[in-house]
Amino acid sequence: MQKKGLSAARGTIVIPEEELQWQFVRSQGPGGQHVNRASTKAVLRFHVVGSPSLSAAVRARLLEQQRSRLTDAGDLVITSQRFREQPRNIADCLDKLREMLERAAQRPRPRRPTRPTKGSVARRRLTKQRRSETKKLRRPPENARAEKKLFRMRCGRRKRASCSHSRQESAAGLGGGALVY
Repeated sequence: MQKKGLSAARGTIVIPEEELQWQFVRSQGPGGQHVNRASTKAVLRFHVVGSPSLSAAVRARLLEQQRSRLTDAGDLVITSQRFREQPRNIADCLDKLREMLERAAQRPRPRRPTRPTKGSVARRRLTKQRRSETKKLRRPPENARAEKKLFRMRCGRRKRASCSHSRQESAAGLGGGALVY
């Protein structure tokens, strides 16, 4: 005679009913007065850390994948209130746990490192070149930058038009007397 419990991952993981703790509380949502009187929401607690039914690898993957559903004590908490009947919510909780266990039972495929293709390297270089050209167009022309640098060296970074160079420019009609950069 087979014990009652949960079977997952094609029968490789069997969790006895004694390891599952159930709690039933009031459910939210539609249902009229019935929703206020019957405890149809199912809350399933499964102690993952202390379960002898799980192998170390499956336990580690389950803890990693479901860390948002775990309590500090290592209990996995699964709830269901999709249905108005308690037995359907119990079945829904068990289905959710079965899916989690099946996903944790699958070993992740190791990543095989690959080299980028010649085409992808060429495309990357081309986009970098285009970006560089775009940024170069935003810069002022070379001779204007050199003049600006020379002016800063003579007059300081940002002064009023009080140095002799700016006076000469104002006399020549080049807009002296304003803020000069």
